[in-house]
Amino acid sequence: MRNLLKTTAALLMLAAVGIAASGETLLNESFDYAAGSALYGQGKWVRYGQKSSNPITVAQGGLELDGYAAAKGNSVVLSSATGSESVQSLFRDKGTEPLTQVYYSALVSLQSVPAKSKVAAFISLTGANAYDDQKFGDGEAGSEGGGVFAQPSGNGYNLGVSRNVLTNGSSKSSVAWSDTELEFGKTYLVVVKYSQLEGVGNDEMTLWINPTATSEANASVVAQEDASVGESLTDIRGVELRQGGSMVASMPAVQIDEVRAATTWSEIFNPASGSEQQPEITLSQSGINFQRAYEGLTYKATVNVKAANLQGDIEVGGMTTGQISASAKSITAQQAQSEQGANVEITLHVTNPAITRDVVEFTSQGGVRKTLTVEWQPIETVAVTSLKELYDDSNHNMTTLYLFNGRAVVTAVDTAFYTFYAQDGTAAVEIRSAGGAGYDEVDLGAVKRGDSITNLVGNIVYGDDGGVDFVPIAKDSWTVLSSNNEVEPLDVTFAQMGQMPSADIMFRLVRVSNVEFDEKYRNYPDPTYYGKFNTPYHEVLDPSGIGRLYYFHDTDFSGTSTAGFFDHKWQVTGICYYLNPRAAVSPRFRADFKDLGPIESSAVEGVTETQPTVKAVYDISGRRLRAAQLGTLCIERMSDGTARLVKR
Repeated sequence: MRNLLKTTAALLMLAAVGIAASGETLLNESFDYAAGSALYGQGKWVRYGQKSSNPITVAQGGLELDGYAAAKGNSVVLSSATGSESVQSLFRDKGTEPLTQVYYSALVSLQSVPAKSKVAAFISLTGANAYDDQKFGDGEAGSEGGGVFAQPSGNGYNLGVSRNVLTNGSSKSSVAWSDTELEFGKTYLVVVKYSQLEGVGNDEMTLWINPTATSEANASVVAQEDASVGESLTDIRGVELRQGGSMVASMPAVQIDEVRAATTWSEIFNPASGSEQQPEITLSQSGINFQRAYEGLTYKATVNVKAANLQGDIEVGGMTTGQISASAKSITAQQAQSEQGANVEITLHVTNPAITRDVVEFTSQGGVRKTLTVEWQPIETVAVTSLKELYDDSNHNMTTLYLFNGRAVVTAVDTAFYTFYAQDGTAAVEIRSAGGAGYDEVDLGAVKRGDSITNLVGNIVYGDDGGVDFVPIAKDSWTVLSSNNEVEPLDVTFAQMGQMPSADIMFRLVRVSNVEFDEKYRNYPDPTYYGKFNTPYHEVLDPSGIGRLYYFHDTDFSGTSTAGFFDHKWQVTGICYYLNPRAAVSPRFRADFKDLGPIESSAVEGVTETQPTVKAVYDISGRRLRAAQLGTLCIERMSDGTARLVKR
């Protein structure tokens, strides 16, 4: 592919020579942007590749050289830190023919050159990717070549050129070096000519340092590279400012200004005055990557669009997959050319897990076009609209990734166990962490009691008691729709709870009336322990039988005294926590206990009875019983003050 592209470019040489005869200014950049701002997105500067750390920024003040350029605008400073951003200015976009010969120049002032085994170019040309002639532009890694290098020399440094530009640097022996030792901190004019010739391993490069405008003679160095030095540039479409280097390749810390590119020598020294009036569109980012995106969910991101010299409005198009949409179909030229630009919201709604990429196109009159690549990693889900569907283990299983897109209200939050409970009109679930299985702990700061939630994504675990535990795939993989919603508790008895299907009762908010605490918890076996809400649970009774009250660790009554609870009846609201071995309710706070008044006294004063009645029942150890199983030996205290031993 690369040789085919290069041969095609060479066949167009006559056309390029025709252009060169009249001259064409391709780039005339004085960095007249705000100091401290990122160069990316300014003018026609876009990223080369995806690296965005340590971006190139505009530095205060410009460089100047007598007889060439007075200080105008500002400048940029390139770093030698690894992993840094590089930017490019393209002068041949998609749909246009590349150039085969280009002059480019810059004022440079080097501050330092790290001494490493290899060297890396700090400025070069860019072109299309060798394997895909449409892959170049903002955020794309096309091809690079025809670069300028620096290496230490004595107290200063030498400059050199090579047609080969590698990511990890080039061997110093493969670079054609100038013999002139240059001074750190001094400004020099560097002019490079790159001619792309038909064939392989024969492209020509020439370097001038501080030349005059009158002649191309007296070059500082002409690259005499043989075929062993590969050609890394496929075609010629732009100029790149490169920074970062690698662990083994040095790249200088350098200040750069007055970057120019042209088809003739004279245009480098006398750039066309109208060259900066070409229409251009810039985007705040080269692409959007939504990362993991779950089927059925919607994701949003915003891109800022700016423009200059437009001949008409910007049309927003592309988006052929049906999963990407934009908040605007067009942007007025006035909006795009304003200081703030125009924000466009890009929405992804995943409906087909086989599609991973789409493109948004921004086009305007004059052939100006910018593309925004949108990528994502689709994750297939099974959608359910009700929580009760999660209880149908005949259809689903614990390996299925679910998307609950109904509406459920959070009824309780248990911060001690990174757990909360939610229910809709059909059922309820416990939503909990599974940190030991590689999941994040649930972020309870992102939810509170009364929140209405949807778009809950995760796996389920069927508990021993038949309840469903929902484990979110991420710490906050749900959407809060509204707050302060109320749920009416279900009025039940302990016996009814034990007889109901688990899907109808587990983890629901329930209310049990006429609850009495079992006397054995008042003083036995440890009054200090059981006399406070320290125990995990208390056994209790209602008119239907025995149940339990389970306690969350972070309740407002945890650790407080149980004084008064054993002598009164209660209406208790809470989460149905267990069905086996006893139906259990978990109160969420002290207000979930409603006092129904004291339990009747064991004797009624001033009443004469002909037949004594049973007023209280005790076991043979003297502990009061609220109920006794058949066959239990008990002591009954009668209304006349007597007691009798019976077997119930």
